[in-house]
Amino acid sequence: MNPKRIDEFLHWQRRRSGSCVHFTSYSQLPLTLNVDTPETVGVDRLFGCVAANARRRPGCAAVTIDVGTAVTVNVLDPQGVFRGGCIFPGFGTMTQALFLNTAKLPQVVATADPTPFPGTNTADAIRAGIRCAVVGGVLKACDEVAKLFGPPEGIDAFVTGGGSTPDLFHAPGWTFQHAPTLNLEGIRLTALSRPA
Repeated sequence: MNPKRIDEFLHWQRRRSGSCVHFTSYSQLPLTLNVDTPETVGVDRLFGCVAANARRRPGCAAVTIDVGTAVTVNVLDPQGVFRGGCIFPGFGTMTQALFLNTAKLPQVVATADPTPFPGTNTADAIRAGIRCAVVGGVLKACDEVAKLFGPPEGIDAFVTGGGSTPDLFHAPGWTFQHAPTLNLEGIRLTALSRPA
């Protein structure tokens, strides 16, 4: 989350209606966390988990995959407790890193859209490589989740974020549900859970 943009939005909203709730801490959310330092977990990750808890099948673990500037894979155990996850660069961040940290690679636009493989020119090779990195990273993380909580058929997987598409991830046994508004649903559910 971008603190400067949040402050600008809060200022704008307060001028319009006079009231606005700003969730800044995990302790404000209807979610239990079992991680080393819960205060350092981004609330954007947790909002998706709040919504996943409302959507997941009873007794099933869940994973949320948020594809944006960063890719976050967030794990909920069968009781709905947030257990952590993994974070790695998203499409645009990887593209920018290659452009800024190499001598000759061009700046390209890489997205979740299907990419020819193998890339037959430098730009397409970069796009193909970044897509492989994102998809491969997520599928590896999902394999780790399955080691913890059983076969993929018993784990609900939700894909969200501005860089996601409905058909981005495929793996045997897994059903990835595209939920583009998952984090917004989590915000709504969190607001509804507040005492009157």
